[in-house]
Amino acid sequence: DMTTPLTPKHAELLQALSKRRCEALRLWRPMPQQEPVLRSKAREVVILGGNQAGKTGLAAAMFAAFCTARPIYDCNGNPIQLRRPDQMNRSVVAWYVGFGERHLGQTQNRCLTRAGLFQMIQDEQTGLWRTFNPRDPKDIARANLAKPAPPLIPNKYVKPKGISWVNRAARVIERMSLHDPETGKDLADIYAFTSSGEVKQGDQVDLIWVDEQIQFSSHYPEWQARLINRDGRLIWSTLPYMDNSALIDV
Repeated sequence: DMTTPLTPKHAELLQALSKRRCEALRLWRPMPQQEPVLRSKAREVVILGGNQAGKTGLAAAMFAAFCTARPIYDCNGNPIQLRRPDQMNRSVVAWYVGFGERHLGQTQNRCLTRAGLFQMIQDEQTGLWRTFNPRDPKDIARANLAKPAPPLIPNKYVKPKGISWVNRAARVIERMSLHDPETGKDLADIYAFTSSGEVKQGDQVDLIWVDEQIQFSSHYPEWQARLINRDGRLIWSTLPYMDNSALIDV
């Protein structure tokens, strides 16, 4: 009954539903050629592409979905869960690795925690927000109505005092701990590392995302070793640099 005033509780629920519908992982859609990557069960995945091909965005979406235990949706809106069933009921450990601190902060952390990885627009028919399609003439004609999508990992998923920084100004984290904002359940501990210097040893990891070039190919076997006990997965998004022996081996 549209004449019945909303109670504060109902208004709160509607507001929460509206925000959830605008979550980046609910809106983001892969390109058709990217869907096989999302459905792959391979333990080591290399995403190759040229500049601005969307490889980093795809890897970031996969990483964020895994860490928040949320699905990604295919082109038809069908959910794809990145966690295995045995990973759904426990907190996971995930690393992202970049060439240096600048790459960690300006590229990988930005893709995960800052708005604007892609654009969104309200659908003309439903009025609901969806991904802006730069190939659709109808969307192009309304480009002025598009706006940056929210972060892949919204701030509400970060536990209170859940971030420790290596360099806060440059947005280089040491660790970021996530929880379910509705239940408080621990979801993930995320760590960031450069591919220079000494490789981190000893820890058992569920997921490692390596983006672009690495400094030392000898680090790759160590990353593989971190994944063994948890039957973990490694995702490497990169240009097809053929001067990297680790990439050639994979």
